[in-house]
Amino acid sequence: MKSKLTFNIILLFLFIYECSCAQYIETIVLEKSSEQEEPYFFHLQNDGNIQKNSITCITQDSTGQMWFATKDGLIRYDTKTFYSYRKDPENKHSIGGSFVEEVFTDRKGNIWIGTEPGVVSKYNPLTNQFDHIKGITGDRIKDIKQDINGTLWISSNTALYNYDISTQQLHTYKLDDPTIGLDRLLITSDNKIWVTTNENYILEFSSKSFKKLQIIPEKEHLTHKSTQVYSAYYLEEDYKGNIWISTPYGYLLKYNPKTEQLSKFIFEELSRINNQLDNGLLTVMFLFEDSNHNLWMGTWFNGLYKISANRKSVMQFTSQPDLPNSLSNTIVHSGFQDKSGNLWFGTEFAGINILKEKNKFLIISHNSDNSNSLSTLFYKTAAVDKHDRIWVGSPGGQLYYFNKNKPQTLISVNLPPTTKKWDWIYSMHFDSKGFLWIGTDSGLIKYHPDTKEVVQYHHNPEDAKSILSNAITSIAEESNGTIWVGTPIGLSKLNKDGKSFYNFTHDNDDPKSLSSNLVSCLFVDRRKNIWVGTIDGLNKLNATAGNFTRFKQSYDNENTISANIITSIYEKDNHLWIATNNGLTLIILKPKSLNILMKQMACHQIILKQFLVIKEPTNYGLPHLTIL
Repeated sequence: MKSKLTFNIILLFLFIYECSCAQYIETIVLEKSSEQEEPYFFHLQNDGNIQKNSITCITQDSTGQMWFATKDGLIRYDTKTFYSYRKDPENKHSIGGSFVEEVFTDRKGNIWIGTEPGVVSKYNPLTNQFDHIKGITGDRIKDIKQDINGTLWISSNTALYNYDISTQQLHTYKLDDPTIGLDRLLITSDNKIWVTTNENYILEFSSKSFKKLQIIPEKEHLTHKSTQVYSAYYLEEDYKGNIWISTPYGYLLKYNPKTEQLSKFIFEELSRINNQLDNGLLTVMFLFEDSNHNLWMGTWFNGLYKISANRKSVMQFTSQPDLPNSLSNTIVHSGFQDKSGNLWFGTEFAGINILKEKNKFLIISHNSDNSNSLSTLFYKTAAVDKHDRIWVGSPGGQLYYFNKNKPQTLISVNLPPTTKKWDWIYSMHFDSKGFLWIGTDSGLIKYHPDTKEVVQYHHNPEDAKSILSNAITSIAEESNGTIWVGTPIGLSKLNKDGKSFYNFTHDNDDPKSLSSNLVSCLFVDRRKNIWVGTIDGLNKLNATAGNFTRFKQSYDNENTISANIITSIYEKDNHLWIATNNGLTLIILKPKSLNILMKQMACHQIILKQFLVIKEPTNYGLPHLTIL
């Protein structure tokens, strides 16, 4: 990017445009919430110094990794390992400064970083380094946002910038008064741009000029001049289109852009002192609305506030020594909600506090007071029948089920005494006729819960048509009812007689045989394709020829599957998701042939054992195949 693409536009007559001062139409006292909520924060700390555990900003990239801006560098967290990036004077592609103010993910998944001194950088995942935007000045970058056209907007303490990502053109907009500090940005749903300042007004930017909206009466502003800390002004648009403005005076403001009116929201415990607050009593460090429309506000020394969706009550979270899962510090710098609904809060010196989304999982565990509860054993698989009952098998030959509406009460299933006992159940599957197929370390079992019919299949070394092994790793069913069974010795298909098997194994001299005998998973897609995952590649059965097409990773070609150890296969919306020991591969199902469309990208050190639900595929970090 060349410096000639940078344009400085100095606005000498800033306030010749209309200035407005919205009027308070009401004052609302937020009462203390009656909700009895026991705070339970999961604490996450880096092994580095306290500056690395001072989290100034949080974001999440399209691969699910978390990024933390800290007072001692940028941190990438892949749910297992922290990766740290600091300013290196010997490397022009390191971040612009070790004090990181802002980290932001744009709509294409790019990560942007703003530091002190005022440098904005874009992370390059291919090189694991940073490319800087030229032409930005100032002591520190305060905020980075993106408008609906894809343009980046950047605020430093001295100027406002817009940056065209595609053309790399930068435009600079400065105020005529250098004592006015610019701070946080808000781009509303109708693409209007707002900027907070260190004065008693905020700015609306339009047509290369600013219009100020006075939010604090001049009399009050002068009275409380000593409390004027401009980092206390934050903006957030709620789901109704209202703009919320935090202040350092112990209250929030709600601005209605349609009526141009302000409402004042006072906290109950602060209203008693008639707004005569001590300096910095509620210095606000961030403000955001979660997916349930609650407003969250982090403060300096006053902890975390949650304002209810109906905007009538408030709940405060603080650090409590007698509660190990309370906030780790009462200084809360930053807040963020991830794609799973979890809330992440960054503190001063004390790392991250995670408030996990509730009611997503029901944990079913052993209850010593209930003899019918789940045993304290290791469980590898489960299956759901047509009555929505959950079936689980445990070591030692035990089989249970429970109803969804009574998950803590297990019903034991007594198989006929002639049934061979197992030490482990590796796989379970209910077929279209209601039979439960159980893959154990002692053979394959076919069981009907209603008729109690049991059929057992065991390997017979003297019978080539018996099942290949007594260890059953996976089970799948074709639409015509044919049962396929994966084993550590190959793939077995149950013949129509229901007694014998046709077996497929690996042949070193046949490239169309199974890529490996150790079958790890099986899947039949909606196109009736049969997919076989092994520890050495993915296989697609060519039903007419009775052979396989192999898909294996090639280190000389990025346009291949992400790894050869296949752990699970899942289908959604004509897309197959292949889990491996090194990330994901996406396959798009279409009628005719196979083409590889997208190269592998950064998706390392991810081991996926089994799919439950994939909510939202991403377009970054995943190998991408298409079945045409």
